[in-house]
Amino acid sequence: MAAPTDVTVLSLTGRWHLNKVLSDSQQDMLQHQGMPFFARKTIAYANITVDINQYVDSDGVMHADSKQLTMGRVASVEPRTADWTIREQQNPYFGTIAGKCRIVSAAFRGVEWEELDEWLREGWGEDEDLFQSVVTSLERGWRWIQIWGFSNIQGSRHHVRKLWLEKDGVADRCRLVYDW
Repeated sequence: MAAPTDVTVLSLTGRWHLNKVLSDSQQDMLQHQGMPFFARKTIAYANITVDINQYVDSDGVMHADSKQLTMGRVASVEPRTADWTIREQQNPYFGTIAGKCRIVSAAFRGVEWEELDEWLREGWGEDEDLFQSVVTSLERGWRWIQIWGFSNIQGSRHHVRKLWLEKDGVADRCRLVYDW
């Protein structure tokens, strides 16, 4: 189902369902990240749901905490704090990772934004804020950039995540499309 127009990256709280028909395959990217074969195959065939709890803490910092559900079970929990501070965490699939997140304001997309690959920057509304996440594997040598926002796909508004993975001088990309 299409996302309501009042839902933005500043108000993502809710349940999102991965639309595998509109999304790219994640298999190559997950393999490059070192995910085991059977876990990749489970992701390929299972329904994926993401529950997001978004809030602003007492310091005025936005958080977007998500639980990814696969086959009715919590597959991963990903806390995100949009203050562009690097935080380490242990991930059951990717090992020790370090990441930082921020809101990329529609009014100010500076030099760092312009340095991103064009594929990551295109397809977003000019007046919509975006959510950027950069994660580095401390054990497996990859760097993962995610841009979240909303796009019109086949006439419907969807939550979209563009993923860009760099490892050993090779880049891989993937677009994930979520239904409301």
